[in-house]
Amino acid sequence: MDESVFQGETGKQGTKAQNPMDKLMKAAIVAVVCSLLLAGAGVFYYFVIFLPGIERQKLELSQQAERDAAKRAEQAMIDAKNKEEQAKNDAFLKETQKKLMYDACKADARSNYTADWANACKDIASMTSQGLRNCLADKNLGGNAYLGESYCRRLYPQGDASANCSLPVSRADRINKTFHDAQEKCLQEAQLGM
Repeated sequence: MDESVFQGETGKQGTKAQNPMDKLMKAAIVAVVCSLLLAGAGVFYYFVIFLPGIERQKLELSQQAERDAAKRAEQAMIDAKNKEEQAKNDAFLKETQKKLMYDACKADARSNYTADWANACKDIASMTSQGLRNCLADKNLGGNAYLGESYCRRLYPQGDASANCSLPVSRADRINKTFHDAQEKCLQEAQLGM
């Protein structure tokens, strides 16, 4: 077919039939433009949306790891402080118990000493009283005009049965030694932590 030039309603000249290569070229250009737009959209998405999201996640994970590490460090400090405080409390409690045991032991030793002394006083007074009765009952001593009752009373004076009496030295020394030994035992037990 021959090409004839025509003027359309707009008054422009054009060809009646377009070349199929032109259509193909236009389609190729449109395809290239669309491809470039899609590639640009992909690049845009990758650099503007995807990468910042990944970086934000990395940053959040890093910050979370730092917060977790700080919490662990803080908890470790609290645990160490609590452990130290517990050790101090345990040591204080142990010392207090040791002191209470020592004081109780000493009080027990003192109580035994006081009871031993009082019993010895009663014992001596009872023996003296019995000796006086025996002396007075003896006809040779109690009934004797020269010796008599005054002799028996001088030989066996009235004994002091109170808890604060004076004891013969040998008896007092034994009681004092027992008391001293008991106090030493208390001290040794306290030092050993018994």
